[in-house]
Amino acid sequence: MMIRKLFVFAFLLFPLVCSAQQILSDPQIEYPMPGVDNGEIIVDFKNDDSPAEIGRILSAFGLKNGDYSWLSIDEKWLVVKRYSSFLSDLRNRTDVEAVEPNYYASAMYIPNDPYYKYQWHLDMIGMSKAWDFPPGKEVIVAVIDTGIAFEKYGSSFAVEDLGESQFVKPYNFVAGNTHANDDHGHGTHVAGTIAQLTNNGVGVAGVAPFVKLMPLKVLNSQGYGTYGAIAAAIRYAADNGASVINMSLGGPFPSFVLHKAIQYAKEKGVVIVCAAGNSGRSGLSYPAAYSECISVSAVRYDRTLSWYSSYGKGLTIAAPGGDMNVDQNGDGLMDGVLQNTLNPQDPSKQGYFLFQGTSMATPHVAAAAALLKAQGIEDPNKVQEYLQSSAAKIEGGSADKYGAGVLDVNAALQAAFTKRKFKTFSVALIIFLLLIVMINRGRRVNEKVPVTLASVLGLLFGSTGIFVLGRWLPQSGAFYLTHSILEWHSSNLLIWSVIPVFLVVLFAYPWKKTVPGAIGFACGAAGFLLYQAFSPAADLRWIPGALLDSGWLITNSFLSIVFAVIASFRLR
Repeated sequence: MMIRKLFVFAFLLFPLVCSAQQILSDPQIEYPMPGVDNGEIIVDFKNDDSPAEIGRILSAFGLKNGDYSWLSIDEKWLVVKRYSSFLSDLRNRTDVEAVEPNYYASAMYIPNDPYYKYQWHLDMIGMSKAWDFPPGKEVIVAVIDTGIAFEKYGSSFAVEDLGESQFVKPYNFVAGNTHANDDHGHGTHVAGTIAQLTNNGVGVAGVAPFVKLMPLKVLNSQGYGTYGAIAAAIRYAADNGASVINMSLGGPFPSFVLHKAIQYAKEKGVVIVCAAGNSGRSGLSYPAAYSECISVSAVRYDRTLSWYSSYGKGLTIAAPGGDMNVDQNGDGLMDGVLQNTLNPQDPSKQGYFLFQGTSMATPHVAAAAALLKAQGIEDPNKVQEYLQSSAAKIEGGSADKYGAGVLDVNAALQAAFTKRKFKTFSVALIIFLLLIVMINRGRRVNEKVPVTLASVLGLLFGSTGIFVLGRWLPQSGAFYLTHSILEWHSSNLLIWSVIPVFLVVLFAYPWKKTVPGAIGFACGAAGFLLYQAFSPAADLRWIPGALLDSGWLITNSFLSIVFAVIASFRLR
């Protein structure tokens, strides 16, 4: 009885601890998960009740006009802030057809940015599903270009849809200072495709809105720059924490210095993505021609190679670059890539402009690489492998023109997600089997820990969730089924710990039949924490540095195993 009381106390205390942690954590945007109750109720009155009558009914419950709002006057649907004191009375009324929580739901993440409907290029690469994946750990993308309109400095200013984005360690290699502001428009447009603020109700969307941008200006106001400045910027990016480098630029000649800088960055684990060129003929530009780089050609709306795109042997992948000569999707605009940037004719002004080019195709791939990096894929070769193996094949298209095919970000993330889950489950399964053998050694038959359906389900929900469902269901719709319980609040220091294991064991301990499930869960959580310690896909809040992250995860993995052993004593 005492154990049950302790469980009830812990069960009530745990949400309070999590709430306190949320209040104390750094301010950030939190999007509700599908199925989460937002504290409101929907009331459906019968259609023969008038709005005035309904108002009088609600007034009798003490509700004022500000306490509820109409969803549909015709259907007599309204939303009411939750008042537990009269819920049962409201449900029991004969003129009320339904009273239910006002849940959040998302069949598929669709941004509310007003001009997203014109961004056909994001639909082409599967972003409506790819945005459903959790953002993962912090990633920095260096944009080596004409700079980015990211700060107010002199006559420079930040464009509106990048105003709240995060920028780190900018440098202007043209002027030799830290003000890498755009005076052309090209670099800002490229940066927008990578990380334009998404779902903020303003302008357009970006592929990876949670990444940090490193503005590195190497091209002047006319769009020209030297190989030396580019090489210096590459080394600077590699030495200052960039995980991905985007270079929507190129020249016709090779360079020893440029190639050496690229090799240096690749050896430091940086993914380097480069535009194939806009010559319209065979032959990749430099640095795209170097094997260490991911080279990108451009396709238009119908997935055929754009007329201007360079191509050639060694091309890695294709991505949407647009074609301003046609409107193949019939949206009333020429089929360019739309982003918020400076006015090309007057850089003192901003707007939303359609550009075309392999320069526009390249940031789609760089952002996809950043999303893979955020999921814990550190090796640049592995990132390239995921991008190529998941690319949409072009029937009859040659590798010289399309590389492995057209970029598919959702497929790349799904492949990485499934592989990571399989590895995590494998670690958890090994821990589980070893522990079962150790615990059962020397025990009588009726005292052994059985391998049951409950223990297997516990193992799954402690480590990965039923992740194979992710192949068929949207991540948002199946989040709770396809993720470990520890992932239900991503990177939370308290959740990514032994605390959930403690609560599950505490709950299961009084009932002997539930103990195998608790043991399975504890082993699953131990496997999840241990795998994350050596292949992290998220940064733990409040803990600075990967080394301390790993220490915390390993310690809590060990404690989870300890609780599995403690739970097994109940079977003796």
